[in-house]
Amino acid sequence: MNDKAEQLIQTWQFFLNRTESQWLSNICSNIDNKFEYGKFILNFNFINRKIKKRIVEGSQEKKALLEICKKEGWLPLMDTHFVARLIYLNAMKSSGKEIFLKNIKRMLLTLEHGEAVHFYRMLPHLPYSEELTIEAEEILRTNSADIFAAFSQYNPWPKRHLCQSAWNRMVLKAVFMELELDKVVGLHEKNNIDLYDSLIQYSKERKAASRKIPIDIWQLIFPFLKEEHCDFLVEYFKNRPQAEQVLIVNALKKCNETKGLSEMVLSRFLL
Repeated sequence: MNDKAEQLIQTWQFFLNRTESQWLSNICSNIDNKFEYGKFILNFNFINRKIKKRIVEGSQEKKALLEICKKEGWLPLMDTHFVARLIYLNAMKSSGKEIFLKNIKRMLLTLEHGEAVHFYRMLPHLPYSEELTIEAEEILRTNSADIFAAFSQYNPWPKRHLCQSAWNRMVLKAVFMELELDKVVGLHEKNNIDLYDSLIQYSKERKAASRKIPIDIWQLIFPFLKEEHCDFLVEYFKNRPQAEQVLIVNALKKCNETKGLSEMVLSRFLL
């Protein structure tokens, strides 16, 4: 068993009982002998049967560990199936990069819904995951809100590895699916003018249809605010409920990148 898998077992064994931990250790160790895809995928599927699913929580010691893990990019409310699958996939690293990537790509074609959710949550913590960009970008086509959320929220992998075009598509899809943008890791660091243009166009379409513009996209629009769009924003603002106006003004006040324009728009808001 490789060092990463052993480290994960030592870290997460608190959340598995003795029988579960022993079974997991055994199947991880067996990968070292001779990799067989059939046996590997069978054990991967058996995790549902051999390990009881429960949310990772419990004693103060466990909660302290969870807080540390959250800071390192782990998704909150992980369950024991997630923990076991993460350990097991990391154990496959012992077979070498070529075998690992070949069989991960093969496995992706057959994952059930819950397994897919777990896989994309654990993507940043898998070996060689930077080589899975093409496969990861396929998630931008999914209609499953759960799978897309696993990829786009509380997940540092897209920030590290998606190109700007793919990143923009991911953020726009999150907007369309009404997911919380504040849960997108790297949202502000990777904000860019092309995304701004797309969001302005989206906002105009929403306004033309007399529909509300999502509050959390203003934080992405205001840093790149163009003078030609100020009239549009002021007109929209004037016709919104007071509670929504307060949220828009707060987002505008936090923007330093376009300070002059922001102050001008703010003064027009408050007339």
